[in-house]
Amino acid sequence: MGPQPFIDTATPRRIYNAMKLIPNNPHRNIETFVKYLLSLYHKDFPAVRKYWKEQVSDVIQLTHKTVSPLGWTRYFFGDINKQHAVFRSAVAHQSQNLSVDLINRSYLRIYLELVLPSNGEFRLKAQIHDSIVAQIKNNERKTYYQQRMKQLMDVPLMVHGREMRIPTDLKVGSIWGKMEKLS
Repeated sequence: MGPQPFIDTATPRRIYNAMKLIPNNPHRNIETFVKYLLSLYHKDFPAVRKYWKEQVSDVIQLTHKTVSPLGWTRYFFGDINKQHAVFRSAVAHQSQNLSVDLINRSYLRIYLELVLPSNGEFRLKAQIHDSIVAQIKNNERKTYYQQRMKQLMDVPLMVHGREMRIPTDLKVGSIWGKMEKLS
């Protein structure tokens, strides 16, 4: 993420409030402060930058493509080292492609294994980014559906010979903004 998308997402008001919380903050304008914040990520996770350069960027530079752990190929038409937009899309592609594909797989599993057999008692309402929204008609079977839905969203995947799982949170409530996280 670059400075402007960060500012747009976090909002200038929140960033200015964060600037005030740091004693003796040397950053007087919002853009330099945001660049500073973004630089902190690589300070704590230097292996990410090294992996990106050695394993991903060089391959894309040579072949103009990358292949996801699920086998989907993405071709890049620009120069990853000279065009920042191409670089940003390459950085985002692997994780976003994988996340969406796993959610799609979960959604289908939930539909086949919960919705169809429930005869209208359990309904899928939407997929919103990395969330699946469902509705349970029978409150007495709520716990069963919650636990089963969480199980069906656990999609193990082999990546470079190692099993990977993306943890799933489950929130429940009658109003979107007041949902409670279940353990």
